[in-house]
Amino acid sequence: MSADNPEAVIYTRVSSKSQLADGHGNDAQEHLCRKFADEKGIAVLAVFHEPGISGAKTDRPAMRQMISFLRERKEREKKTAVVIDDLKRFSRDVGGYWELNQIIGDCDAKLLSPKHEFNETPEGHFIETILVA
Repeated sequence: MSADNPEAVIYTRVSSKSQLADGHGNDAQEHLCRKFADEKGIAVLAVFHEPGISGAKTDRPAMRQMISFLRERKEREKKTAVVIDDLKRFSRDVGGYWELNQIIGDCDAKLLSPKHEFNETPEGHFIETILVA
């Protein structure tokens, strides 16, 4: 992600159909992520909604689409951020969280969130692990 022209995608997920309609559905998450991106001057390129899929699974349709999108951008040497509302929306499984985080890193992308400041230190990783668990 270039400092001059930051770009991102948004990933949202809910685990049940009822959450789609309540206050923390995909639309609410997207709204918070877009507001965060706007405040940071980050252009949103695409949004990937995961409706009614457990966060304990790493193989999810919208996640696969997003990873393909990120891989294509990497091939064109474009760095991208992935804006998520909350770590729990990204994954509900510690091993799955770190697996997906690694895949995203391999795509020259990084996670951003309005609710969490990512810190690439052992302490930062420890806090992420606790929050996902």
